Amino acid sequence: MIRKRIGCLALCLILFCGICSAFADGNSAAGGPGGKRIGIQMGSVFDHLVLEVIPDAELSYFNSMSDMVAALETGKIDAFPCDEPPMKLLLTENSRLASRDAGLEAVEYGAVFTKTDAGETLRDEFNGWLANLKASGELDRITVKWTEGKEADKTLPDYESFPATRGTLVMLTAGTFAPMNYFRGEEIVGMDVELAALFCEAKGYGLTVGAANFEGILSAIQTGKADFSLSSFTITEERKQSILFSDPYYSGHVLMAVMKKDAELSALTQEQLKDKRIGVMTGSVQVMQVEKLFPNAKLFYFNSDVDMLSALRAGKIDAYASAIANVKYMMAENPDLMFLEEGIGETMDIGAVFPKTDKGRELCAEFNAFLSKIKENGVQEEIQNAWFGVDESRRLAPDLESLEATKGTLRMATDATIVPFVYLINGEPAGIDIETVYRFCEEYGYGLQVVQMDFSGIIPSVLTGKVDFASSGIAYTAERAESVLFSDPTFTSLSVLAVLRPQEAAGGPSFWDTLAESFEKTFIREERWKLFTDGVVTTLVITALAILFGTLLGFGVFMLCRNGNAVANFITRICIKLVQGMPAVVLLMILYYIIFGNVSISGVVVAVIGFTLTFGSSVYSLLKLGVGTIEKGQYEAAYALGCSRKKTFFKIILP
Repeated sequence: MIRKRIGCLALCLILFCGICSAFADGNSAAGGPGGKRIGIQMGSVFDHLVLEVIPDAELSYFNSMSDMVAALETGKIDAFPCDEPPMKLLLTENSRLASRDAGLEAVEYGAVFTKTDAGETLRDEFNGWLANLKASGELDRITVKWTEGKEADKTLPDYESFPATRGTLVMLTAGTFAPMNYFRGEEIVGMDVELAALFCEAKGYGLTVGAANFEGILSAIQTGKADFSLSSFTITEERKQSILFSDPYYSGHVLMAVMKKDAELSALTQEQLKDKRIGVMTGSVQVMQVEKLFPNAKLFYFNSDVDMLSALRAGKIDAYASAIANVKYMMAENPDLMFLEEGIGETMDIGAVFPKTDKGRELCAEFNAFLSKIKENGVQEEIQNAWFGVDESRRLAPDLESLEATKGTLRMATDATIVPFVYLINGEPAGIDIETVYRFCEEYGYGLQVVQMDFSGIIPSVLTGKVDFASSGIAYTAERAESVLFSDPTFTSLSVLAVLRPQEAAGGPSFWDTLAESFEKTFIREERWKLFTDGVVTTLVITALAILFGTLLGFGVFMLCRNGNAVANFITRICIKLVQGMPAVVLLMILYYIIFGNVSISGVVVAVIGFTLTFGSSVYSLLKLGVGTIEKGQYEAAYALGCSRKKTFFKIILP
């Protein structure tokens, strides 16, 4: 069972990573360029640059550029910073991306060397060679070649055939930062690799190029696992404290990658929809708005936004009209949906309503003061982003019972079908209005009782005093304002036309076509199936060797301890607790960077050692547990028959 679990776990991990990498460029929802959720590549200095310009930015960290692009497309982040060379490549490969100048400080790239005498000597050699390369104009030619040239022209010197009269240098790079360093099939190419190759060729060195996680390269340089690195490292004072930088070989701007606005993507306009099929919800204000704006359009009536979206996808209608809040909420769950930014009809203010009594006016004044406060401190925007966003974990029904009713309990009327303002989550009321009112009651010391009813009964309930107020996505109208008090707007709504994104609306490739194209591009054309296969083979080799050596280790340690050797048992107990109580990743990092830090050893060998220790500790524990269940009488019977301790164990106890 242990062997199966370890083998399956390792295989599943590599399969999962390969599939995620292969299909990361699917279609999904767009994030706004003005958002504050910023993606940062692990190990880069962009987080400091971003926080200087956007102090309240919410940073999310990713392992590679492709991960950040996928997060941007799925709306998990609003933007991510990127240097100019890879940005140019991203924009040519993904028509939905755009770049923005966010005022971030320009950066300079330098080669990285160990902070030793040998490293300093190598750094000085590199600087002298780089100065000649700059003076001859060759550096500019190489830069243009990799950042703007055709892929067919991006070739490397055959560095594997270098004579290596002065020895061979090991250079590490991430291989995830095209066009500076990236994988082309199994080979790492890019401007960084060409510079390393040209330097070694000019100085009589051989060259070995290795790939490593970006955040782990500096540690590898410090521990001497590589001689130097070119991996588009930004030169910073903080990094200079632990490693040596060469003179800059590239200087450039930092841009923000964002999704293009829906207006830039849309293939439809209101003018084109004037005589098309438009869906509307029965009894909604959008019926009158569409009839007024599109007198020649053919209207189709539905009971919900979900029904209208289904009809839109099925091609039964060309667009549907709904409130922008409803469409935004639907977009978070349906990345193929968008809306035309030009609204239909006038904007509508949505707010809470109170009775025209002294108590109602006093409560309305308190609520307005609270709204003013949360608008200024950004809490209102935070609430709306949560309910319009893609993070479902943020959408929670508040615990109304937790409110301390020091000033009494308020009764609020609402219709729990007005998504996203009020609806039920696990039977409890939730939504924009519920969370806003909950926070108001929490700050002012009120308890809260939510009274659910049909929308048509809300205003009468407020007028007759059956409730203290109401909040349910209620739009301000002059007619309603004659009988009740409206608070300041909690939300400003607009009716819009929802349509499918261009690819779907224009009859573009289906999901399976897109999947097939992505598979062909990633696995076949770019030959990443070789990396995938190598990864699976490496994992299976590690698993097999770990099981073999782990079994031998566990059995050997058990044999040393089975006769009660005090020293062996004490050491074994300590080691078992350390290995079993430590996460596998931490164990591997300690082995690679500390125990074998000054030894040139393959990561595969370290993995075999680490998992051998883990598997060996499990084998030891299972043997100890299994042998412990054998009755004492078995030993006594064997001894009575004249069997030695060794023969008793191997002939009777172990079987």
